[in-house]
Amino acid sequence: MAGNPPEYAGPTNLEECESCGRSFNPVAMKKHAKICQKVFVEKRKKFNIEEHRKATDASGKGLED
Repeated sequence: MAGNPPEYAGPTNLEECESCGRSFNPVAMKKHAKICQKVFVEKRKKFNIEEHRKATDASGKGLED
């Protein structure tokens, strides 16, 4: 076996993510930062079932039609 490719070499200079505190190599950090911000920082809009509910009768036909 020739060993690990350079991108899998031991940690050299890791950067800490400001959102979650995990450490990544600079190449992986670029990709992680976008995903981490979307997953952990941005808050989703609260789903309001009242806005999406449509009145129906027993047959499933809309009453508002």
